[in-house]
Amino acid sequence: MKNYFNYPVNILFPEHCIICGNELCFTDIKDYPICGTCLGKLKIISGSRCTRCGLPLIEDVKECIRCKTTGFTFSCNYSIYSYHDWAVKEVLYMYKFRKKKILSGFFAEKIAGILNLKYAGIVVVPVPSDRKSLKKRGFDHIGEIADLLERKHGIKIKHLLKKRIKTREQKSLEYKERIENLKGSISMNTDPAHMLSGQELELVVLFDDIFTTGATMEECSRVLKRNGVKDIVSVTVAVD
Repeated sequence: MKNYFNYPVNILFPEHCIICGNELCFTDIKDYPICGTCLGKLKIISGSRCTRCGLPLIEDVKECIRCKTTGFTFSCNYSIYSYHDWAVKEVLYMYKFRKKKILSGFFAEKIAGILNLKYAGIVVVPVPSDRKSLKKRGFDHIGEIADLLERKHGIKIKHLLKKRIKTREQKSLEYKERIENLKGSISMNTDPAHMLSGQELELVVLFDDIFTTGATMEECSRVLKRNGVKDIVSVTVAVD
């Protein structure tokens, strides 16, 4: 919703687009400072995509080469954007590493749209971070979005998982190495407020920012399955 009451303030102290730095005009005023031009560069994945990981595909086939040779515990992943898109990579970088927390509203809005379309009423479980990573980053980038999903968009959030130990940096690791790296690092949250019961155990949606190899989703899914969840899907901002 546009905040028209702020128009006089914006005339005196204009906001600037968080991506390109250009001054925002009235038509750009929203809950997050991204101009219309940059929003247009954030291309939502369209056309063929892998039915397992959500990776965009050139040919009209069901699965990508990676998923044909990898068995996942979770059923599928759905990503809104491709991480190979420069604008998507930039906005995620600004959010996670430049601490532009105001962008959480943008991501929450996009994720809520997918959840309401595909998984309305299903419990959403944020992928956890360990304490050292949270301290280094300065905030919980997934938790910020999850909070807005619940408060502003009415999505049912349950923090079922916690990351007990800090693992090695994943960027340079292959899928099998990532699985070994993550093994035993994630466990269930024993807080009764976050427990599932009855119909909630039938399907759970995992939520994270980027789907790379699927190793993090796999470890989270294994923990959930061991604790009674029957089916798991994931929704992410982008797929790499």
